[in-house]
Amino acid sequence: MNIERVVCIRKELDFYETSNLLEIWQLHDHDEWTDEAFDAIRQILISRGVELPSFEDRKEADKHLDCANEYAKDDFLQLALNECNMALQYAPHYAKVHFCTGIVLDSMDNLDEAMISYQEALCLDPDNKDAQDFLRRVKNERTRKFTTDEDRNCAAIAHFGVIFPLFGFLIPILIWTIQEKRSHYVAFQSLQALFYQLLSILFLLLSYSFSKTITIIGKIYISAALNPGQITKIVENITIIGLCIILLFLLVYIVYGIYGAIKVMFGFNFKYLIIGNLVERYWKREI
Repeated sequence: MNIERVVCIRKELDFYETSNLLEIWQLHDHDEWTDEAFDAIRQILISRGVELPSFEDRKEADKHLDCANEYAKDDFLQLALNECNMALQYAPHYAKVHFCTGIVLDSMDNLDEAMISYQEALCLDPDNKDAQDFLRRVKNERTRKFTTDEDRNCAAIAHFGVIFPLFGFLIPILIWTIQEKRSHYVAFQSLQALFYQLLSILFLLLSYSFSKTITIIGKIYISAALNPGQITKIVENITIIGLCIILLFLLVYIVYGIYGAIKVMFGFNFKYLIIGNLVERYWKREI
């Protein structure tokens, strides 16, 4: 080891925050940092009174993951899982290890633990598209496995309430009241359907109120204007545009709700955009 180079590197790394140095030390990525750099980091951390934590050996973890893949190809899933657990000991914060563990558990039909592994992989690497896709599929499989036809039909009926734009929200209220304690799946689907339909009704009412306000203001201007014909055309155009927007929104609202109903009817873990995540956070806090 080049001592002079270690000293030089240490002078550069002295400006790093302790937390950043600890992260580098724990990851121990030899593709990014040299042995001299790690020796310099070790000296800095010790001089700052920091107890050196164990570091990850991702190269050794990758060796076990390669073995796990070979075992998995030959359907020796328990042996593959053992190799994944060994890799986890070498690199507990390595997203690839958790993702591969999830795949093995998924193949063993252990959906609950597979879902946990995929979630852990996403916590460590949120941009991992494969982990996102696998997690979504496992959630759907888990939903189909642990829900009955009655559950799926009740959830679908809650979403079908959109075909009655003003009074359809009463349907998910009724289903949620009955199923709240019986089925977590039905309760969640009916609750998000209720929020979706109530928010849509609120939007329609606000849009209608805005349109009426524009019309009233237009009539006032018409009565006081020197050229009422031109203002009348402007008000009529604004009113027509407003009605078109309302009708378009109503169409999208109904189609999206029916789409949700069909998805849950086939056992998918459906969530409305934005609304679904908000309801899920509220639901987790309540339970």
